[in-house]
Amino acid sequence: MVRYDKDHKDRTRSSIVESASRAFRAHGIDGVGVGDVMASTGLTHGGFYAHFAGKEDLVAEACAYGLLEAARRRFGTAENDTELTRIIH
Repeated sequence: MVRYDKDHKDRTRSSIVESASRAFRAHGIDGVGVGDVMASTGLTHGGFYAHFAGKEDLVAEACAYGLLEAARRRFGTAENDTELTRIIH
């Protein structure tokens, strides 16, 4: 049995969210399936459900991530990313 460090799941989830954010911006939410996102991160479709309840959860996180990244590009790295995140959510 392979054991991962405790941050592995968080890093994997972040990778999925980043990939989904890029794909949704490029192809639209309806144009991207869960399998597409997972394949782009080198994971299987089945692994998706260890991180998200469904596509709707991924869409919400990916959109929030995209908005936060856009704000960072526009305004620079925020001293208080928590405030930006609060505004976006």
